[in-house]
Formats: sequence, C-alpha cells, structure tokens
Amino acid sequence: MVALARRLRSLGLAVPLRVGTAGPADRHILSEFAHDLGAGRSAERLARPASDPEGFSIERFTAALAEARAQEPALGLEGLHLFPFGPTEASVGWLRQPR
Repeated sequence: MVALARRLRSLGLAVPLRVGTAGPADRHILSEFAHDLGAGRSAERLARPASDPEGFSIERFTAALAEARAQEPALGLEGLHLFPFGPTEASVGWLRQPR
C-alpha cells in the first residue's frame, strides 16, 4: 500500500489518501467475501495458514501504514477505513483498543 501511495504521488495525485481494509474478522469469512467479490489474490493470501508471516494481519498492516505516515508525511495518508466483513461491533471494538 505504501508503494502504491508513492506511485500515486509520483504521478502527481495530490489528494489525501484514505486506505481501506477489512476489519477484524474470521479468516474463513474474509476468504468467502474475497471469493464472492472476485478478489483472487486476496483469497489466496487468506488461504495461507495464520502462522504464515506472509499472511494478512490487520495489526501488521496498520502498523506499517502508521510508520509510513510518520516517516513520509508527503504521502498524505490521512486515515483508515475499515470494511466490517463480520460483526460491526468487532470493528468498532478493535478501533477503540489502545495501540
């Protein structure tokens, strides 16, 4: 995502960027949504074991975005949008957790 933000800036896009990602949800549910929406690469990643360091982790993803935002303010990473592919309460609870 950070590489994409850099690329967009290099092309002259100057609007603030709000990154969207799946909120906390069961891997099986996310995999079903990815399959139904035709997001094959996302489904492949979710199919990997949870212990796989290359598998998706919302914590790692958001930490990397926060680090990039702090180190490269010119990227214009303005916020995060969670898609609650599961109970909305889970996403709200996750957002309220201190980090």
